[in-house]
Amino acid sequence: MAWTGKHGLRRSLAMVLLLSLCSAGGCLSRGAVQKQRFEVTLERESTAAGPGAGILRVSIVRAAPSFERKAFIYRRSDDTYVSDFYNEFFSAPGVMLRENLLRWLEASDIFEYVVAASDSNPDWILESRLEALYGDSRDANHLSTEARLRFTLLDATQPRRPIVFQQSYEARTEVAERKSDAYLRSVRVVLSEIFGKLEGDLRSAVEAHAESGAAPPPGEGEVDETRGGQ
Repeated sequence: MAWTGKHGLRRSLAMVLLLSLCSAGGCLSRGAVQKQRFEVTLERESTAAGPGAGILRVSIVRAAPSFERKAFIYRRSDDTYVSDFYNEFFSAPGVMLRENLLRWLEASDIFEYVVAASDSNPDWILESRLEALYGDSRDANHLSTEARLRFTLLDATQPRRPIVFQQSYEARTEVAERKSDAYLRSVRVVLSEIFGKLEGDLRSAVEAHAESGAAPPPGEGEVDETRGGQ
């Protein structure tokens, strides 16, 4: 059917414009949108090896539902959070945090060994929860990044695994510019600050627990057969 009249002319012009755009930009050959994935690695220098307070198992880091995805999260208002489709962490935040915790605490030499295996026979268990990790753009003139984590240290040498230490941490830092790599640097800053505070508090808690007269963890090379692998 021929396109005639005013409507037909409009349709003809629209088709010509569409064909021109396809010819210039390649409609059929347009590539998929490329996401950028970023690895977060926190740096902590190793210290001189000490005696170490037994074996620490770092459990899976649980994340609040709003922050368990790999995509960067931004806070636009008090009640509005949005995810960045184009930029994300290389691994889920819980996985990323656990890997960094393992490296950080191993370098701290608070414990003789720091492990992740669920079938290990630990003296201590560290449970962690990510409560928030986002870029805060509520104030357009002062961009910042905020992180909140909660940690619980359990004495795995006791049948009921009593809590030895529990603390929440919060850190915030400004973001220099509206770029993904600037946000990534700020994430490293806030997480390093929290891990540094955690390290100091864990060291104090383990020492205080030993001084309190609680049953100490088995010594090097000893195995407590009464403990399970959970």
